[in-house]
Amino acid sequence: MRELAILRPRFGYERLHVLLRREGWRDGRNRVHRLYKLEGLQVRMRVRRRKRLSLHRGPALVPERLGQYWAMDFVHDQLDSGRGL
Repeated sequence: MRELAILRPRFGYERLHVLLRREGWRDGRNRVHRLYKLEGLQVRMRVRRRKRLSLHRGPALVPERLGQYWAMDFVHDQLDSGRGL
């Protein structure tokens, strides 16, 4: 069982149980789980990629007159007439 777990580190005890049954073992799933724990095996966690820190863009612009504002839309953008860009 340890050899299979080393060959396939992302397999848990249930998937190892299927592989062992194919090799001819007739032990139940509970026994495989008990042996899996006694061997100190566990599914290896995947290493997560770090998110890239966004660049500092500076202070937000201040509106210069009444009714002026800035907006950003990353999904889509459109003109005042409603036409898309």
